[in-house]
Amino acid sequence: KAQLPPGPGKFLEKLIFEGDFGIGGGRFTNPHTQFKVDQLSEKASGEPREVGAETVISDLKGHFALMHGMARLSNLSFRVPGASALITV
Repeated sequence: KAQLPPGPGKFLEKLIFEGDFGIGGGRFTNPHTQFKVDQLSEKASGEPREVGAETVISDLKGHFALMHGMARLSNLSFRVPGASALITV
């Protein structure tokens, strides 16, 4: 949902933008970060990864609100095989 109230002011400070998002099947572009996520999944599932196994795919979901030029994220969830986390604000 997006709103742009009339009147003076900078575009980004006036813009109100709110919604839910989801990134399914995501991989991190930083190899070190992806390695840490792979390790988290391995430890949480209790199963060692095979040498040369594919990288773990993660799911990230949440709610965002952009108001007064500031973005706020809430109800974030992150899931990898063997583990999940929920952060509510």
